[in-house]
Amino acid sequence: YLQGSTERLQGALEDARLSGYIYAVKLVRGAYLEQEALLGTVHSCKEDTDVAYDAATSRLLSAIAQHRQGREGPRATVLLATHNRA
Repeated sequence: YLQGSTERLQGALEDARLSGYIYAVKLVRGAYLEQEALLGTVHSCKEDTDVAYDAATSRLLSAIAQHRQGREGPRATVLLATHNRA
């Protein structure tokens, strides 16, 4: 839900790859949305939030699949959750 989250995720995965650790993340759609909105750091609408969440989910699952196939790349593990009802 935060602006710039795609770039931060890519940076974290690259750091994990270079440093040789498993990047573990709990990705929660809508967590702390009301508090962060006051800071002006969130996407302007739910649709943009959903796009960013789905992109992060896809990137993390791709990293996991890539590792399981024995290919080079970052290692990751993820727990997916949401605070949204729909």
